[in-house]
Amino acid sequence: MKLSLRCAFLGLFQCLVLMLTLCCQQAVAANPLRIVTENMPPYNYQDDSGKVSGPSAEVVHELLKSMNLTVKMEVYPWARAYREATNAPNVLIFSIVRTPQREDDFHWLSGIGPIDIQLFGSADDDITDCQAGNSARFDDLNRAANRTIGLLRQSSQLNFIKSHQDIQATDLVVGKSYEDLYKMHQRGRIDFFLAPGFLVHYLNNKLNTPSQHLPTSYYTIPSKHQRKLYLAFSKNTPMQTVNKFKTALEKLHQSGKVAQIFDKFHAQLVAKNTL
Repeated sequence: MKLSLRCAFLGLFQCLVLMLTLCCQQAVAANPLRIVTENMPPYNYQDDSGKVSGPSAEVVHELLKSMNLTVKMEVYPWARAYREATNAPNVLIFSIVRTPQREDDFHWLSGIGPIDIQLFGSADDDITDCQAGNSARFDDLNRAANRTIGLLRQSSQLNFIKSHQDIQATDLVVGKSYEDLYKMHQRGRIDFFLAPGFLVHYLNNKLNTPSQHLPTSYYTIPSKHQRKLYLAFSKNTPMQTVNKFKTALEKLHQSGKVAQIFDKFHAQLVAKNTL
């Protein structure tokens, strides 16, 4: 009798294990890994052939390759990509800036590249003690006082700019995008603008800016006020998945591959600007 009960118990236990396994497999099948992004050239964008390119995208390609995974990248307007990554399970989003407001909404992997915000102006600017070339660099942002400075709407550098007493709020001009700021400067509507150096090199080429009108970098925002681009998982992604990707990405960093990818793209953009 006892033996029969034990056999019945073992049989029931094995059935429960099998059912749980099947449920887990169905859950994984119902929610396969997805990767979402936006068109944010030159960091990540869909080229004419439909391939998602740019240094951020190449980092993700290398990450998947190192894990023997094949996942199609889905390109959406930022609002939809962000919505997918905050509502759906098993969603990896890139490139995303890590902010205090977003901190609890995602599982964050390591940063993949700096945004490197710089202050750009005209090469022939007549600022006192400044001449075009290496000597044009500012050691203090206050040297841009009494000049109009364009910056991105809701810029993370706004508090840093306002901390400079010689720079007045009335001299700050808000743009809806970095390309908008670039064009405003080219048209002479603003004296300076804040933008990623990498992106400015890209816009120089995209907009075919004549060499005599190429923006000159006068100042680089200190590192503690800069932002980085990140990869992040939706909050309801299993931690087993998150940790596997974290480990794989750290290995890419340690090998120097991530830095090499960004350096390669930057060198290509600079070379195009000097042709």
